[in-house]
Amino acid sequence: MLTYFADRLIVAQTFVFPPESPNRAQRAKDRELSERFGFLIVPDFPFYGLFPAIEALRVANHNSGQRLYEWHLVSVDGGPITATNGMTLAVDHSIADCPKLSVCFAVAGNHPLDHCSPGILNWLRQIDRHGTKLGAFDSGIFLLAAAGLLDGQDAAVHWEIAPTLREHYPAVSLTDRIYQIDDRRLTCAGGSSTLDLMLTLISTAHGRALMEKVANGLVHYPHRSGAERQLPDEPSAVTKDSLLLKRICVFMSENIDDPQRIENISVRFGMNQRKLESLFKKNLNVLPSDYYISLRMDHAREYLFYSSMSVKEIALACGFSSPSVFCRAFKKIYRISPREYRRSVSAESLRRFSTSYDPGGRPKISHALDAVSADARMAQSKAI
Repeated sequence: MLTYFADRLIVAQTFVFPPESPNRAQRAKDRELSERFGFLIVPDFPFYGLFPAIEALRVANHNSGQRLYEWHLVSVDGGPITATNGMTLAVDHSIADCPKLSVCFAVAGNHPLDHCSPGILNWLRQIDRHGTKLGAFDSGIFLLAAAGLLDGQDAAVHWEIAPTLREHYPAVSLTDRIYQIDDRRLTCAGGSSTLDLMLTLISTAHGRALMEKVANGLVHYPHRSGAERQLPDEPSAVTKDSLLLKRICVFMSENIDDPQRIENISVRFGMNQRKLESLFKKNLNVLPSDYYISLRMDHAREYLFYSSMSVKEIALACGFSSPSVFCRAFKKIYRISPREYRRSVSAESLRRFSTSYDPGGRPKISHALDAVSADARMAQSKAI
């Protein structure tokens, strides 16, 4: 059901269930047996992660002919919440009047650290103590991590925000899987993997046959297991050069805060610097120094967008010797200072900083490489 409110669109939740039995006792029994899912949403949450989850539950009810699931949308104060796409969603409960939940997923998107309020964190700890399984889609994992509910546990997180989460909550063990299911924790990278996670939960609770009906109804095939990785594991054309390139790219991505000299990297992988440059030019049409600094800048961009870290902290986390050196390099690529970027960035403006994937399955800024000046390349070669 869609309802217009002022200049915004409020999407009111509509439950679609099979007709209930006219017998009051049977209706009460149906409710008692149904599994109650909650979705805690905060401002700037992503629609694409939430709605596949709800639709999976709805279609499971429809195909089973039973009220297997019910779902409730929750916000801090019970008020409507605006998503990243500008649409506003009406919710069912505040955290104060939310009924007991079997499972609760935290759903967040941009600037998740802004929403880790004491009220939310205490509520998550409370429902955890009372037996609710906790999960997270996309950046919702920050809420669970901030509440200390993921310490020492494996968790799946969207690859783009993994560096920021790792910087703030090192006690959480991050995986690059599309989702992770443990006894009391359910974490997911978001996007289409949300549907894969829900299909697995439906299969576990009610059998593979019902899961396949739901997947077919949502035209989702094949259903992926949680073991699948978020980014390509191998280059599309596997050659000796591409496998070597992947190893080098992975090594660079694992040394963002302590960047290595290009000449040292070439020695590490058994070649001279000219051969290393030839390998990158042939496969990626870019020098290794430019590629390496693009990785570091991509991490810096994510820190600026997702975290509240200072520019100085980000400079150190990305391997720059000082904030001034970092700011100069950032501005040469993005034509804007880090502080200006942080002030102006939004879901819309992020589109002009499009990313692509390299053979190592790592993000690479595609538009900026040509803008890296000789000064930036020289700075990189000296491992600033």
